[in-house]
Amino acid sequence: MKLGHLAPLNTAACDRLENHLFGMFFKNGFRVCLNTDERLMSDTTVTSETLLATELLDLTLNDLEMLYLNAMKSAFAPFNIRLDLIFHRVRLGNGAIRNG
Repeated sequence: MKLGHLAPLNTAACDRLENHLFGMFFKNGFRVCLNTDERLMSDTTVTSETLLATELLDLTLNDLEMLYLNAMKSAFAPFNIRLDLIFHRVRLGNGAIRNG
């Protein structure tokens, strides 16, 4: 397990990754997203955090799309840029994956 995956444990956010509240919040419709917070200190990436969450929570493509939409809706970027990313990256990208 990479150091980044230990950050919730090191900060006492949870006793085990399986007990992290992220899964409960996501399953109950809270606007949550995945991020690295302390990427350089924890030696992690959004990709590795996404893979870990997918494995721990058995996330589907629809779940991942919702996480990315949540991230774009909450991003500190101008509205038009967020819309562009949502429609031209997230939606089209996931559509391409679904269509093979």
